[in-house]
Amino acid sequence: MPVKSAAKPESGANYADMGCNTETYTDPDTLEVETLGPLTRREPGARVDHTESWLLARVDCGPSDADIDAQLLPLVGNPPATS
Repeated sequence: MPVKSAAKPESGANYADMGCNTETYTDPDTLEVETLGPLTRREPGARVDHTESWLLARVDCGPSDADIDAQLLPLVGNPPATS
């Protein structure tokens, strides 16, 4: 199970697409999740960093929603720290 995390949205910052910091795209073959940083104005040559952390975890889930929650929510609630 892949778990993706990024920094919390910055309070008071402006984000594209009506204030979204996450965008998803789906079609019958694909699920894509993108995290976005705030809109910023930079001078030519300036740098902007946006860090994502990924965790690939092996989980053995039962068939019920409760089984799935028991395995996945601890991973989502405690994503890897960003450096």
